[in-house]
Amino acid sequence: MEICTTLTGVSWYEAVQAAPSSNGLVSSSLYKIRIFEDQLTEYLPFMDWRKLTEGERQSFWTIALGDKLSHGGNTVTIIAIHDNRASRRNPHLYLEAK
Repeated sequence: MEICTTLTGVSWYEAVQAAPSSNGLVSSSLYKIRIFEDQLTEYLPFMDWRKLTEGERQSFWTIALGDKLSHGGNTVTIIAIHDNRASRRNPHLYLEAK
């Protein structure tokens, strides 16, 4: 089942990476996404979210590895999740995607 959550005020940065291959250089993009604390009021880490009943899950959202995000016509897949809310000047959830 696909669940869509719309967030605003999210920071997206695309870092283009190049790696040598037998055919020359191969490039790919790594997307660095920051979701700031004011957007995380209804967020639960996936392991906590999955313990809820189906009805309770309706009040929250989560992100898991392999989830898809869309922005500006690009759809990317989450490959890393970092919770940077503790002891930070600008608390946020940091995601990496390809």
